[in-house]
Amino acid sequence: MAVEKLRFEPWGVRGSFPVAKEGFLSYGGDTSCFSLLCGDSLAVFDAGSGLTALGERLERERGVRSVHILLSHAHIDHIMGLPPFLSGAGRDRTVHLYGGGSTLDAVERLAGEPYWPCSLRDSGARLHRVDPGAPFRLEGGEAGARLSSMEGTHPGGCLWYRLEYAGRSVVYFLDCEIDRERRLEMIRFARNASLLVWDASFPPGRERPGWGHSTWAQGAALAREAGAERVLMAHYARDLDDRALERLERGAAQAGDACIFAREGMEIKL
Repeated sequence: MAVEKLRFEPWGVRGSFPVAKEGFLSYGGDTSCFSLLCGDSLAVFDAGSGLTALGERLERERGVRSVHILLSHAHIDHIMGLPPFLSGAGRDRTVHLYGGGSTLDAVERLAGEPYWPCSLRDSGARLHRVDPGAPFRLEGGEAGARLSSMEGTHPGGCLWYRLEYAGRSVVYFLDCEIDRERRLEMIRFARNASLLVWDASFPPGRERPGWGHSTWAQGAALAREAGAERVLMAHYARDLDDRALERLERGAAQAGDACIFAREGMEIKL
């Protein structure tokens, strides 16, 4: 019997803030949010504005019993989708939030007055503090899903995640900037990943050291060293419209790298 492939889906591919206008419709304008179905549990990487579209799908599809949201950090583009999700699709299933202590504190402030009429406590969401380097599992969810994290290189701090399930693995490197001293650690963390999700905020040659972001070329190089099967580019800057991203995607293809440029609505089979 053939093994069913896992479905990884981008729901938000932008960084900083959503953009909704002509010229940004092909790749999409929502901020960071990606999902992977693990049995009857849904693992979600970050809770940007793309979480709203995922919530709308969950309200139509009833098979997911629990949602496990892995938060990288508390910058607004990574958590702005939480309040509407928790008061919408999150009401009908168990929601677990994972992240560093300061991130969870920020989420508790955001999801409630004076910023939102419904509080985090009203939603019934359960919070789980993640300690970098300590392995953990989806709380009360799919027993076969194993997770680990490492401390990232983004200003103010962040967490990067590795999820392993059914013989496949996803490594989530948003937001990231390659630190020379941490490069080998990053390669070890991403070793033999089925899919490496990478921060491609800037075009090559337009890097901004200290901003905590990267380029597709840096991600492709690290993926090769780690032996990752595929690398998914995301977290595009707001000034990269469809034409600019198409040019970058052609450049990556010409370089012979196994890169995928994330588009909202696409599915990646693992």
